[in-house]
Amino acid sequence: MAPLVPRLLCVALFAAAGNAAGQRSKCKKRDMAGSLKDCKTIVLDFDKLSKPEVYKIVALVGSESNLRFLSLRDNGFDEADALALAEALKHNRNLYSLRYRENPLGAAVVGAIASHPALTDLDVRGTKIGDEGAASLAQLLSSSAVLTGLQLRSASIGESGAVALARSLTHHPALALLDLGNNAVGDAGAVALAEALQTNRVLEKLEIQSPSVTSSGWKALDDAMDINAVVSVIGYRGGGRKLEL
Repeated sequence: MAPLVPRLLCVALFAAAGNAAGQRSKCKKRDMAGSLKDCKTIVLDFDKLSKPEVYKIVALVGSESNLRFLSLRDNGFDEADALALAEALKHNRNLYSLRYRENPLGAAVVGAIASHPALTDLDVRGTKIGDEGAASLAQLLSSSAVLTGLQLRSASIGESGAVALARSLTHHPALALLDLGNNAVGDAGAVALAEALQTNRVLEKLEIQSPSVTSSGWKALDDAMDINAVVSVIGYRGGGRKLEL
């Protein structure tokens, strides 16, 4: 039988190696100098990235990597960087959570996101996607059976974009959170969302804080709440009072 001490030493070294791999699985800006191939989570919020660092991330997204969660926020991306990320996303099938906030998000990037089959969580708050981008993401809702969270706060979405999202929401099997706060969804958007809630029993939280919704829009949502006991609608009515209906 092997001596006990060497055996214990081997076990300790194996555990240490496992812990090191576990630590590498979550990567930040300080890890950019090394290999990112073992990173399952990358968080780069508020980190200004150089061009080589941007394209290192792009290459990782476009490869058969282990990356599952990517958070990019206010990184100084330009349109070329966004387009490169869009192209990389077309070849990615493993990423399931993407947070891309306060960076440029043109139609090409939105289209690439909308065609991604594996995303379960998408957060593009503050990216100004507009109605055209909202329509593309409505296609994602129509085609994806796994998306559970969609955060679109402060994304310059108007009534037509909200209507498109509402129509795709009607029979979505998985979406539990939709954040449309600080968008000009208007009464048309509110009414369309209310109509979707009459049949949807999966959505648990809808946020539509917006001064563009008047009493008629809120009444439609009130009426929908009488039918749908699953969802909570959070917003502002009249003088700005915060309500959970």
